Amino acid sequence: MKMKNITALLLIFLSLQVGAQVVKRLEKLNSPAGQGSPVNGHNPNSFTLASTVRTSAGVYKTDGTLVRTLWSGMTKPAGTYAVKWDGTDDLFNTLPIDEYNVKVLSNHVSYDWQGVIGNTSTFQTGNRVHRSLDPAIGIVVVNNKAYYCVGYGEGESGNGMFALNNIQEKNNPMPFETSGQNSDFMATDGTMIYWAGYDAFQPHHSFVFATKVNDRSEVKFSKGINTPVKYAHTYASAIGYRDDANGKISGLAVSSGYIFICRKTLNEVLVLNKVTGAVAQRLTYTTPSAITISNTTLWLCTGTNTVSKYTIKSDGSLTASGTVIDGFISPITMANNGNIVALVDGGSSQQIKAFDVNSGRALWTLGQVGGHISSPVVANDRFGFWKFDPENASKQGFGAVAFAPDGSFWVCDPANYKIAHFAANRTYIEGILYTGRSYSLAVDVVNHTRVINSMHEYKVDYTSPIKSSWTYKYNWQGNVTSNYDMLYQIRHMATLSNGRTYAMMKRKSDGRAELVELDPATGIRYTGLIFSSTAKIYADGSIGEMQNSGVNERQYFKKRTLIEFVGRDPVYSGATTIATHTNTARNEPRNASINIYPTEITSSGILTLYKGGRTVGETSSYHLGGLDVSTEAVKWKTALPTFDEYQGPFPHNGDFEVGNFGGNDGGQGDAAMAIEKSIFTHYYGEFWKNGQTNIFNHYYENGLFVGQFGTTSDDVTEKAAAGMAGNAFSPVVVKVGQDYYIYHNDESYHGGTHRWKISGLNTVTLQTIPITSNFVRTSETPALPGVDLMAGLPYRSVLPGRVGAITRTPATETRRWQVKTNSFTYQKRNSYDVYFEYSETNKSNSTIDFNLGKNSSLANWSITGEISYAGAGANSPDNNGTNQYLDVLDNAGKIIVRIYRKISYTNFYTTQYANNTAILSQPDEVSRKFTSHLQPIKIAKSGGNIIVTYAGQRAVRVAAFDPTADIRSPAKLQVKCTNDGGGQGKKGSLHQFRFFTN
Repeated sequence: MKMKNITALLLIFLSLQVGAQVVKRLEKLNSPAGQGSPVNGHNPNSFTLASTVRTSAGVYKTDGTLVRTLWSGMTKPAGTYAVKWDGTDDLFNTLPIDEYNVKVLSNHVSYDWQGVIGNTSTFQTGNRVHRSLDPAIGIVVVNNKAYYCVGYGEGESGNGMFALNNIQEKNNPMPFETSGQNSDFMATDGTMIYWAGYDAFQPHHSFVFATKVNDRSEVKFSKGINTPVKYAHTYASAIGYRDDANGKISGLAVSSGYIFICRKTLNEVLVLNKVTGAVAQRLTYTTPSAITISNTTLWLCTGTNTVSKYTIKSDGSLTASGTVIDGFISPITMANNGNIVALVDGGSSQQIKAFDVNSGRALWTLGQVGGHISSPVVANDRFGFWKFDPENASKQGFGAVAFAPDGSFWVCDPANYKIAHFAANRTYIEGILYTGRSYSLAVDVVNHTRVINSMHEYKVDYTSPIKSSWTYKYNWQGNVTSNYDMLYQIRHMATLSNGRTYAMMKRKSDGRAELVELDPATGIRYTGLIFSSTAKIYADGSIGEMQNSGVNERQYFKKRTLIEFVGRDPVYSGATTIATHTNTARNEPRNASINIYPTEITSSGILTLYKGGRTVGETSSYHLGGLDVSTEAVKWKTALPTFDEYQGPFPHNGDFEVGNFGGNDGGQGDAAMAIEKSIFTHYYGEFWKNGQTNIFNHYYENGLFVGQFGTTSDDVTEKAAAGMAGNAFSPVVVKVGQDYYIYHNDESYHGGTHRWKISGLNTVTLQTIPITSNFVRTSETPALPGVDLMAGLPYRSVLPGRVGAITRTPATETRRWQVKTNSFTYQKRNSYDVYFEYSETNKSNSTIDFNLGKNSSLANWSITGEISYAGAGANSPDNNGTNQYLDVLDNAGKIIVRIYRKISYTNFYTTQYANNTAILSQPDEVSRKFTSHLQPIKIAKSGGNIIVTYAGQRAVRVAAFDPTADIRSPAKLQVKCTNDGGGQGKKGSLHQFRFFTN
């Protein structure tokens, strides 16, 4: 080659290097990132990290279209890394040799669960938080404690108890967690608490049961009957049982000798012997309801609003005294302290009315007339004596009063989810306040201090700690009618330029959204302005809508502009199409979720497409995409699914979970939100692993993953766990200062409105590395030390009798011995796990062997990997029945190390052992959940010692399990399942096992 040609080539090479350094750039982004191998020296296809940081990366066409996500959410230490790419897209299709850009996103964004607003409990987490699906509707006081009932609990009893000197801590008043009874009414004789209600899932079954005050145990009546309730507790001694759709209990009271049960629809007062539970009388009265007893005096409400005084005879029958009180509007319940009867009056009254227990003379009235029916403004003496039926939006009259020994009294105010304490002179003292089941939430997108959850509005101060940051301001339930869907209630709120606040409510008749005004003077004002069901109001007053969301149907994204106001009503333009999405095939992203936010657009014009549902059998469906509004092209697609049979943890990298639902259809993703350059998706996951999830994924507007926050029911062990919520499918994101705040609802976990703070948005950094046509495509799998004991595994397949270093015995599948790959892992590019299930009933052994090779006289060796017990029970204390072991065997088949779990039936603790030395002991329920996750394990020989480390616990030094075993000659890692007859089945998973000889 001539010298001048060599010189020219050198110049071209240098210019390319300089160009690469110019094009390669670092972008610091004001608002919201593997592989990649560390390198030494100069490499044009590299990126540098200044500190340990969370990273994601993708390959883009030069027009900015994402063609491959390389990795997501990987934390990398500081250093310079070479880009590795095999030239394929997400689905393993080879892409043409061309020019591309690799973009690496790194960040230190933090996600902080701050707690909840709207709950006065002392604690934000744990089993002492006041919380329930339905509000407190019945209450009694015994000595220094108050007991309350809440109605529906969905299997979990929300009924509570609190000490009168420590009201913000809830205790369980019952000996069981799942009552199963919708407890509507309560009574007490000072020794026992009587609970009246019906089976939550079989409402035609109504009954009363009792618990003892001294030890909370269930009272046994000689005439009580065994009464199972669906999905929950079986009552050993229920009384007053009735199997009748019209038999719901409408009132309950107790005297010295009898229990009185009112059944309004049956026109019956059932009188039971208080000791035996036997029927003493069946009395006929017209629609009996509110009832209270003082000694032998009984007051009973009959008809529509008549309250009469009776005397209880020795046989339980009643004699009318002739004293009758009229003029009540809609009596609900009564209570007395021996001198005063307090009656909760619903309807248009919404007050507590007191009269003399002997004469019936009126004494006083507490509460503003009409309560929250007349005004949404919150006040201590403005009540809402009803609870909403979320299915039909009807107001059902409920409320209760209980007198304390000091003459003060407690009021159950259901519409406010409040238990209020008043002095004898009716001065307000204190109260318990929380939020019940909620499915909708709104934050004013203009005035972020206004937050509404389930029609309850709070004013929030962002400068204060969350527990002291909120004030309860309005209750908007008062004038809501049954024409509106109370599962969704108020959503999408904004204070517009006329100073008035508007929101969306969904009509039941056609599912469409109506714009309403939130008027503090009169309550909700219905404007009659109707929009599509997906309509959302934005900060500029515009309304976004979406049309069509089906497979292979075009989606039209539309916007209505606020033009002016006529009187109090805004006037909008016609719907203008701002973008059309044409490729909505089954595997493509499209807007299709339980809670669609229609036009979530980033500051650079990327419209979010979030497909929150799952399809049985899907394997390559993108669940999130970004549509460029200006070109109507999908610029990126991400969030590929797991698969139906997947049993592993929730994906932490932004992938979309479709596994872990078993036979349940389940609920998955719900809303997606865009703010500036960030996109947040939420996944509520009802029935996921027989529980729920509360997971948010954060993406940058180019499709790269930023981070994840939230948790799942599989990851928590305490009640009201931090960050956990159920059916939280109404999230809202707002920006305050330099931070984002996400609020969301909660069906049952916390009794409040959750808030997350997202900080460090200015740490998001984007590096762009040009990939020329000369880029050398290479394997993305890093070379790792040691011997991969799981090499050669087939993907999502029954494990053959022999593959690589693995041998299974028996070699073929049976109904009781099954071994397959990828139950706890799902990504095809990454390492696979081996999963097994063993349920033999005959005496037999089944094994999975991992061959370690021919070894002898090794001074040091180690085996590392991850194991899961997949929720299986531990071995029995005496090792009888079905047992499961992880063994290391020497060349003669003798056991060097044996790893196993054993349960104690004395305290029901399960302990993890290595060669009979305890590593970790936990309550069995906690252990099953903990060990169901893949946990790291290391078994090592160092000199003359065997050291075992499991799940981050302290390492234990053990002698050989078999004293005659040769610890210098490890030959086999073996999973062994045995059955000596009977016992529970076993299952588990092994992942990333490697063998080292140095």
